[in-house]
Amino acid sequence: MLFSGNPKVNVFPNPAVNNQFFLQTPITTKVKVYNMIGQEILCETASENAALVKVTAKQKLVSAIYLVKLTGGGIARSIRLVIP
Repeated sequence: MLFSGNPKVNVFPNPAVNNQFFLQTPITTKVKVYNMIGQEILCETASENAALVKVTAKQKLVSAIYLVKLTGGGIARSIRLVIP
């Protein structure tokens, strides 16, 4: 997954397992997860050049499709995340 300004961002695994996914990004990135009706489920910040950031929801996420919104460095990207 790429921000439009070329910094590479990896979100995996997708579909996610055990209410968690991992994020790797070269810039400090705010991570927000929304359900399909627009409710914010999670908000965290991933540090710049972190080897790997583990993102875990505090509440159990039901099987559904979620939107992960990544913002940082004046750039925004949304990624679909599947919870089986």
